[in-house]
Amino acid sequence: MIDELILKVEPSLPSDFTDTRDFAGYDVPEFIKDVYKFLNEYFNHTNEFPNIVLNATSAYESLGDVETIALRHKIISRTYGQVSSDKFSPASLRSPVWAKHKELEDPNFPGYKIVIRRQVFDTVIEFNPWSKNKYESDKLAFLLEDIFNEYDVVFKKKGLDMLRFIERDSDITRMVGGTMWYGSPMKYIVRTAKFKREFTKKLEQLRITTEVLQ
Repeated sequence: MIDELILKVEPSLPSDFTDTRDFAGYDVPEFIKDVYKFLNEYFNHTNEFPNIVLNATSAYESLGDVETIALRHKIISRTYGQVSSDKFSPASLRSPVWAKHKELEDPNFPGYKIVIRRQVFDTVIEFNPWSKNKYESDKLAFLLEDIFNEYDVVFKKKGLDMLRFIERDSDITRMVGGTMWYGSPMKYIVRTAKFKREFTKKLEQLRITTEVLQ
């Protein structure tokens, strides 16, 4: 008579596992840093706005007496973006799912696969050219449009999914130390992606033996 059936799984056989490791994509902090870097390079090689000082760490609300023209930025919003479309619509935002981007065979471990997953974000950034001269702030705003269009391919090569102009808001003014400043705020949507790798191996059929206890 069988009192108990014991299942034995041989420990020498590999079991299924998933090793998930995140790795950085090209996200907003890197994009902002590059914006100021490229603008510095541009103005260093042109005679336009020789007094402009570009600094990504400057506070959005602060304008110094030593400046005559400046650029500031701030994050307006950041939401989960659409995985399969570059059309921006708040009503059609996807859930924060890690969608499969590609699947590769691991060259170092036969039988193992590397699954790349991505999570997409839409960030609205406001860039605001400021000047003590209304004409200059206007001119810088239009110039920024051209520069962003020119560098669009560079940003995409570095990993940016999308850079798109949304709108230019009404001009604003601010009194700083008795001097009037004029601003021309511009909104852009930036689509970035985070990635993670999953190292997986299919569950192999386990050899199961039985031992009958009497």
